Amino acid sequence: AKKSTAWESDADHVMRAAMSKLFRDEPDVRTLIKLKAIYEILETVTDRCEDVANIIEGIIVENA
Repeated sequence: AKKSTAWESDADHVMRAAMSKLFRDEPDVRTLIKLKAIYEILETVTDRCEDVANIIEGIIVENA
């Protein structure tokens, strides 16, 4: 789970950088809104992956 936490943290950094670039560089409001929604979905996916990794780790520890 330590690796998954590190990956999720890396994903958070990438997300913040992408959002910053999006709001700084995207002139079209419609595109900005669409991309922002996609980025937020990707952030949720990475959060859920970390949750799954933690659950799997718990199962492994329980059954070791």
